[in-house]
Amino acid sequence: MPGPTWLQSENGPAISATNPLPVQGAGGAAGTAVPVVEQAPTTTGNSVTISNGGSLSGALAVPSGSVVRGIVTPAAWTTAALSFDVSQDGSTFESLRTADGTEFAISPLPTTAFVPFPTMLGVVKIKLRSGLVGATVNQGADRIFSVVTG
Repeated sequence: MPGPTWLQSENGPAISATNPLPVQGAGGAAGTAVPVVEQAPTTTGNSVTISNGGSLSGALAVPSGSVVRGIVTPAAWTTAALSFDVSQDGSTFESLRTADGTEFAISPLPTTAFVPFPTMLGVVKIKLRSGLVGATVNQGADRIFSVVTG
């Protein structure tokens, strides 16, 4: 049995790159391109801190309608992987994992922006962890990260 058809044209097969959605533009001209407006990425007000002697940041609320697009690391970092806890309800957090169940982590470099991240649709809060779930690493000073959303 074939998989589900998520989006289908009115009288035809599933919409795809080879069978695009018919678009009617202003004035009724068929095939007119429709501009897509995307929210610009921002770091304004999107920062979290892993405190001196700690390994987990506080929670950052992801703005409504946005997704996490990247992380900007601080200028100094006690060597460790950087992993993430995410929440879809704002109170229950789970370790961010890849499709095969491996904990997702990056190896941060000082003052570097990291992208892309796995698609985090539905994430309403995020925490950053120094190290992995079973092997956290306490930081030697406050570490402030910017979280890019959009």
